Amino acid sequence: MNLSVQIGPYREMGHGYTVATQWMAEHGITPSGIVYEFYLNNPAQVPESELVTQVAFKI
Repeated sequence: MNLSVQIGPYREMGHGYTVATQWMAEHGITPSGIVYEFYLNNPAQVPESELVTQVAFKI
């Protein structure tokens, strides 16, 4: 697995995906196409700017 952590609003998740896939391409890593998102805190309890999401790319 290749992990990426996104901090901020869910609507900005695309940037984290772009950075992670660019890094994998630069290092010769090919993702399988399966991606998991783990939401590490609750949007009802923290501001959008503090949301933490871990993105795991299966490789």
